[in-house]
Amino acid sequence: MTNKTSVFNLMGLLLIPVGVALDFALGSLALTLKLPIFLDSVGHILAGALGGPVIGAVTGFLGVMTNSMFAADAVVWAFQGAAIGLVVGLLAWTGLLKGWPKIILSTVIVIVLSVAMSAGISYVVYGGFDGYGISAVRAALVKAGMSLELAIVLTSFVAEFIDKVLSMAVPVVVIGLMSDRLLLKFPVGPALRDLELEPEVPSAAPSATTPGAGSGYGTYGDN
Repeated sequence: MTNKTSVFNLMGLLLIPVGVALDFALGSLALTLKLPIFLDSVGHILAGALGGPVIGAVTGFLGVMTNSMFAADAVVWAFQGAAIGLVVGLLAWTGLLKGWPKIILSTVIVIVLSVAMSAGISYVVYGGFDGYGISAVRAALVKAGMSLELAIVLTSFVAEFIDKVLSMAVPVVVIGLMSDRLLLKFPVGPALRDLELEPEVPSAAPSATTPGAGSGYGTYGDN
């Protein structure tokens, strides 16, 4: 079950800056090294898994926007980040990040979403060559006789497959290392394991023998 009474609790909200920082650090590393993968999804996938769809979507959008400070034309990718964070949050919310078969299924769903959005944005907005390391591979494939559309889909699939497997694996490992007590503090934490929320302890009612528990004030109420 999820902690539906505190969807936006403090721990959930704290996931946003933590996730944005992770996206920025890993995304900048991949960009600096000109890697064919992106690594800028780890933060919002973790935020979505622990905080739910809204936290995941906000973190994904802001995380990619932060990376766009060094590549203004990359702002459009913020919508992909928001979509991934949203979907991961929904998968976690419905218990599809609990147990390896469900985790594998969720990873496949994220990969399919990422390939579709990545290929679509790259083709429509950038004409297939978006300036990332993968563009050189696409250019080589087109030069070898492959159609641009097929080259975009093929390279997007390879890049997103590697990237999203790694990006899903890191949060899964992090969550696996968390204690039950810590997981319970996050909005979607209980849905990641077979956990039950701790019941609220009702406040004790005043005893009839307690001084001053009568209808009046002090000893006058007892007369």
